[in-house]
Amino acid sequence: FYGNRAEWKVFRDLCKAIIEQDRYPPIQRWIKLVNHVKGEAAQHIQGLQITDDSYNEAMKILESFYGNEDEIELELLRQWNALKPAHSIEQVRQLL
Repeated sequence: FYGNRAEWKVFRDLCKAIIEQDRYPPIQRWIKLVNHVKGEAAQHIQGLQITDDSYNEAMKILESFYGNEDEIELELLRQWNALKPAHSIEQVRQLL
């Protein structure tokens, strides 16, 4: 996850399904999360100390930055408006 708000919910749900549902020890959850957070998003959590609560704290921080529904909708609209129209079947196939 690099910090794209439009991708936050999918990333969060994957974390819940994979990292939180398995019986990983707290530190291992943190390590798995850190290995999948890059770029801008990683900067938000890089200063956290490694403790048993690091994973939960990091998820709260990421949720506060990327979980705002209004911001997610705005990002999706920006991405939608940035799409170029397809003028042929080949261009439509390229989108798929």
